[in-house]
Amino acid sequence: MISRLKSSLQNASNAYSIKRHYLTDISLPVTTINVAIQIGNNSNKLVVGLSQLTTAGSITISSATSVDLSALNFLSGSLTLEDKLDNTMRNFTANNLSVVREDFVIVNNSLLTSVSLSGLLSAGTINIAENPGLETMSFDELSAVGSVNISGNLKRYAAPVILKSA
Repeated sequence: MISRLKSSLQNASNAYSIKRHYLTDISLPVTTINVAIQIGNNSNKLVVGLSQLTTAGSITISSATSVDLSALNFLSGSLTLEDKLDNTMRNFTANNLSVVREDFVIVNNSLLTSVSLSGLLSAGTINIAENPGLETMSFDELSAVGSVNISGNLKRYAAPVILKSA
C-alpha cells in the first residue's frame, strides 16, 4: 500500500496517478510537465502539492481535498478540477497562474468554498459550475477570455471589465 508519493523529479513529459486508493499525499518538486498531469480516483483524503510547478501542458485533478499549484504561471493546455465521485476538494491555490491557453474548468466540487486566481490574465474559456459551496471568487487581473460560464451560489465575485476576447 502506497500512501505517499515524493520524488526529486524536476522535469517530466507526463505525470499520472490514477486509482491509488490509499494514496493521501502527492508532493513533487517538479517545475515543468510538458504534456499532462492527470490525478484522479485516488484516496478521498489526497493532498496534492505541486508548489514548485511553473509550467505545464494540461492538468486534470479529481478526488483531492487540497491542490497547491502556487508557483504555476503558464498552461499551454487546459486546467480541469472536476470531482464527480467523492466531492472532497476544499482548497485550490494558483494565484501566480497568468495564462491558460485553452479551458479553465472547475465543476462538481461541492465542498469548495473559495477560488482566488488573482494573477490570471487570460484564458481560452472559463467554466465554473455545480460547486454549491463556492461563495467567493476573484479574477483581479483577467483581461482576455474567449467565453465565460460562471454559475452557482456566489456571494462575492470580483473581476475587471473585459474589453477584448482571447
